[in-house]
Amino acid sequence: MANHAGKIGEPRSAPKTRRVVASTFVTQDGYMVGKNEDMSWVAEGFDRAMLNDIRDVLSKRTGAIVLGRVTYGIFASYWPHAKPYAEGEAVHPAEGREDPAIIHALNTVPKIVVSRTMKTAEWNNTRIVHDGLEDEVRGLKAQPGKDINIQGSASVVQAPRGPG
Repeated sequence: MANHAGKIGEPRSAPKTRRVVASTFVTQDGYMVGKNEDMSWVAEGFDRAMLNDIRDVLSKRTGAIVLGRVTYGIFASYWPHAKPYAEGEAVHPAEGREDPAIIHALNTVPKIVVSRTMKTAEWNNTRIVHDGLEDEVRGLKAQPGKDINIQGSASVVQAPRGPG
């Protein structure tokens, strides 16, 4: 059995498992999107504090990203081509400029897409899980690393018994 203490003489501690964190935008009445997948309500209240929180979660604490097929399609069509904000530029989401650390994280962190129908994933560092989401997440949690982050993807967040 491995000693999980940080320094000699410190008590042993249980090995740490990775956390599963759902990063979603949800209205007070429980909706994630409006009619026709509309998300404009998110941009209306978006500010520098929200940007900083999202940047910190994705660039500092995320070691894997889990997406459903629909969210993957939205992200994969946008983030590989996203343009960074200029230093000091005002935050205006949905106007084609993004935080450079968020762009980097979303394009480099390993991504897992949950889909029964997708055959290939073109976005770099992406693999597809057709079934067995619970087992997949359990396996990820058992590996060392940063948090496992579910982006949007109501179908993944609401999966039976939750992902892991």
